[in-house]
Amino acid sequence: MRAVTSYPDPDTDGVASALGYCALVPGTVPVLSGTFNPETIFVLRELGMACPLGGSLANAVEVVLVDTHDVRQLPDGFPFDRVVEIIDHHPSGDVDAFPQASIQNEAVGAAATLVAERCLRAPWVLSPEVAAALACGIASNTLDFRASSVHERDQVAYAALGCIASPHFNLTAIVAGMMVARGALLAGPTAIVIDRDRKRFATSAGDVLISQVEAPHAATLLERPDLLDELRAAAARHGVDVALLNLVDLYLGVSVLVSTSPAVWLALAPIPLTKVSGQVAWAKEVLLRKTHLVPLLGIP
Repeated sequence: MRAVTSYPDPDTDGVASALGYCALVPGTVPVLSGTFNPETIFVLRELGMACPLGGSLANAVEVVLVDTHDVRQLPDGFPFDRVVEIIDHHPSGDVDAFPQASIQNEAVGAAATLVAERCLRAPWVLSPEVAAALACGIASNTLDFRASSVHERDQVAYAALGCIASPHFNLTAIVAGMMVARGALLAGPTAIVIDRDRKRFATSAGDVLISQVEAPHAATLLERPDLLDELRAAAARHGVDVALLNLVDLYLGVSVLVSTSPAVWLALAPIPLTKVSGQVAWAKEVLLRKTHLVPLLGIP
C-alpha cells in the first residue's frame, strides 16, 4: 500500500495536496492525523468531499509526504525509511532524514501548486472536486494571493484549476467563505488558539515554537489577558526556549507578533517593526512564518 500523509493537524494546503496526490496516483490512500481547522472543514463540506482522519502508516510499504519534510513536525515513530517521495515548499527541512525519498521542494506559495502542476500534466482530466480542492489549498496558503510568498506558478495553477472546477463550483464564493471560516480560528480557549497552527524549529539560539493565526481581526487576541501567560505555557508544554505568536490580521492587512522573549526582536530587526513594546511588536505588512520569520531566525 502507498499512503500519502502530512504533519499532524494539517492545514487546507496539506489536505488538498494529499487529495490531489491520491487522484494523481490511483491506489494511494490518505493517512492524516490530528484535527482539521474550521477552514478545511468548510472546504470539504462545500465540495462534498470526504477525507477521513486517523488510520495508520504501519501497513504502508511506501509513504509520500506532502507540505513538510521537517522531522520536528512529524510524530514519534514516523517511518522515515519508508518515505519514497516528498512534495514541499518550505525552506526548512531535513533532507538527510529521508534516504529513500525523491524530494521536490520548490519556493512557491503552496504545496498544492506543485501537486496541481503534476495533475495538470497528466493525460487525464481532474475531477471538478479535486481541482477545486487544490485551488482552495493554493488560495488558503497564499491568503487569497495577498501574501508576499505568491509565485506566478501559484496564479497559473489556480487559473487552470478554476477552468476545471468552475462549471460545478463557484470558487470565488468558496474562497470568500474560507475567509469567514477563518474567523472561527479565534474561538475557544487561548491555549487552543495558540496550538492550532504551531511548528517547532531548532535554531542556533535554541528551540523556537512559532504559532500562526491567520484570520480577520486576529489582532483582537491582544485583548485577552491570558495571552502572554498561555504563550509561555505553550513554550513549556512543547519544551522550547522561546515561543513566538504571529497574528496575521486579514482585515487590517498587518501582522502582530507576540514573543515570550524580547530578544527575538533583535533577530527580526530587518523587518520594519513598529510599536515594539516588551513582548509585542506590530508590522505594517502581513508576515508569514516560512517567508519572513523562519529565515531571519536562522532556521536551517
